[in-house]
Amino acid sequence: MPKIKYKTVRISDSLLDYLETREVGVSYAAKFLGMGETSLKISKIPCRKTKGGHRRYSLREIINIITILTDSEQQNHS
Repeated sequence: MPKIKYKTVRISDSLLDYLETREVGVSYAAKFLGMGETSLKISKIPCRKTKGGHRRYSLREIINIITILTDSEQQNHS
């Protein structure tokens, strides 16, 4: 499996505030996290359910999870 190269980027406070207001559905959240939709649904990753029962994930929370995962991955290879 090829080694993934991560690039550190800075996100402005205004962009973080904007991301806090954005939500994505199960399919996008699963793709961002590299996991299956069913696995995501049974995970403990927080989500909001709409009146229709659809799950909505905070984009900011997804980015935080990805950051934690990539930080731990980089530390394991150092």
